Amino acid sequence: MFSKIRKLLEADPSEVTSDEIHQAKSILYAAIERYSMGAELARELLHILTMHADLRADEQRLGLQILEELSENTSPKTKSSTV
Repeated sequence: MFSKIRKLLEADPSEVTSDEIHQAKSILYAAIERYSMGAELARELLHILTMHADLRADEQRLGLQILEELSENTSPKTKSSTV
């Protein structure tokens, strides 16, 4: 679900278009509505995406870390079966 956002955060900012940033933000907004993701984390990630062209390496790493946490929180939980 977040693969486009991950690719965008890992990409060289000079190679990212405004359309790609817009698409990534749309995905994030949809995930917020669908999964009721933590508003603070989502807000921070939106800020990182918006500022992508001017990101420092530490901000890029933070964006990837937030994305990983959000991915874990929105992944379907698998039930363990008992026999």
